[in-house]
Amino acid sequence: MTTLSRIAFMKPTEASEVEPLPLRAATYPERFEPAPPRSPLTGPTQPFADARQNSRLDAALHDPLSVTWAQRFATPLRPDTRAHSVLQHRNAILVQAAVWQLFGLDGRLRRAGRSGPSPIVITPDDQSFCLVNNDGCLVSASLATGRTQWSYGLHLADGATYPFVGVRGRSVVVVGAELDRNPEEEPKHQTTLAVEVLDVGDPVEASPEGILRSGTSRGALVVDMAGDVVGAMDGDRVLVAWRDHVLTAGMDLSVKQLVRGAFEPRAVSLGEAGRVYLIVRTSEGPRLWMLNAQGEQVFSVRLPDDAADTRVPPIITGDHRVFVVTDSRITAFSPMGDPLWEFAPQRGRPRALVTAEGWLLVAVADTLGVIDAEGRSATIFHLPGETFATAPVLTASGEIFVATETSLVCIGPEFDASHRTIIR
Repeated sequence: MTTLSRIAFMKPTEASEVEPLPLRAATYPERFEPAPPRSPLTGPTQPFADARQNSRLDAALHDPLSVTWAQRFATPLRPDTRAHSVLQHRNAILVQAAVWQLFGLDGRLRRAGRSGPSPIVITPDDQSFCLVNNDGCLVSASLATGRTQWSYGLHLADGATYPFVGVRGRSVVVVGAELDRNPEEEPKHQTTLAVEVLDVGDPVEASPEGILRSGTSRGALVVDMAGDVVGAMDGDRVLVAWRDHVLTAGMDLSVKQLVRGAFEPRAVSLGEAGRVYLIVRTSEGPRLWMLNAQGEQVFSVRLPDDAADTRVPPIITGDHRVFVVTDSRITAFSPMGDPLWEFAPQRGRPRALVTAEGWLLVAVADTLGVIDAEGRSATIFHLPGETFATAPVLTASGEIFVATETSLVCIGPEFDASHRTIIR
């Protein structure tokens, strides 16, 4: 039985797919060999649970402290790339890195392919996933096989970055930022923002060459801008923020709201009732802002200094508590922005998400743990000799998947200590 202890209270087209590397079989369990040299982390950070970017899962953890957690298996990842997020849908696990890797829930590799300048997102209606490839095409691939199903050319030229891709039913929203084309200018500045909405059609049809035939574009909302871009969406609302601006548009690309100020957005997530949560750089240092549906600021609170560099959107629970994750700590706030507590691990960078019933599930260094609403933390699993590289994800059956620097690891609940029944 784990006991609580309080800590620090206060176009992947076929041509872009990669040759499989010889991989060892999944282990049940094993002691890992030292990690081989890794390529630098490239591409966007993790897609944060869904288009709202609030890192809230639909799956419930139930009572994680009433069971013993054990490793089910560990599947080695490619040694030429480093994982930075894990996605899960039904019987598929997708590890995002410079080379994405698609696995079954048993840890068997299905396929691998090159990522592009966008996050990867799951499209549950089609049992597929989408990303923008390095040719500037939106592509869709099957979660069952990893093979490309269709591709579609986007408004911006290749070489643009795509910080946000979101899915609602049969519609895909893509937010892109085109770089300054002057090769002599350093550093390069993003100068054009484009928000595109594509209806892929039902049924989806593609040409023999893999070009989407059934798709209908609603056009592109194009804006001149400067600085970095962050985005999120919820229902009919698409929100995009860049230097000094927060823009809300409808799925028809009509502008619903434009808020101006003096700030640099770092990350954004959406809550219920139109709430917008922004991490921003300001003249007063990094701040957490909450805006209501009318674009009015409800609160502005000071954040730790390293929040100025975070790219992790605020985590939002179902009861509107807010967690800000930086490289050194997790800071909790009440629904009205009052500081609640802080979790500051002695080593390692915390990575976290929140479960359906409000547990904060945290991976830091070689440890998986949980934090409750009062800030009490407990370790549920150790993996000595390894370092967790991604936030964990939780399946509907209660298994946890998380990537280390070398492997995809699955852990699950064992027998209850008192009743000897399987907890699922």
